[in-house]
Amino acid sequence: MNRVAHNKSRQVRPVVAFGLVLLLAIGLALDAVPLWLGIAYAAMGLLSLAFYFTDKTAAQAGTWRVPEMQLHGLDLCCGIVGGLLGQALFRHKTSKPGFVRMTWLIAGLHSFGLIGLLLIHVKPG
Repeated sequence: MNRVAHNKSRQVRPVVAFGLVLLLAIGLALDAVPLWLGIAYAAMGLLSLAFYFTDKTAAQAGTWRVPEMQLHGLDLCCGIVGGLLGQALFRHKTSKPGFVRMTWLIAGLHSFGLIGLLLIHVKPG
């Protein structure tokens, strides 16, 4: 990926994170998303962000790293907003094609899940 495309890709992450937070907020406001799920997104997002920071710091220091599977696991378990923000803020893991693909897959799953909860809640007619 060339430098311009790489920078644009990194800039999209906060927008997608905001979109997920917006879907979550709408879902909570409409009572389509349970409160516990909103709390899980907040807690896991902060935890994921902290792990991305820890891994970036470790990478720069040449010390023990957080396994990629663990970062993706946190993102999958409601931490995707923190993961996307961590990648953008710390410029971390954004140039590894396999990691990036998995991140977008996880973000897509969360988007579809939240949209699904909203659609189930909205009754036609």
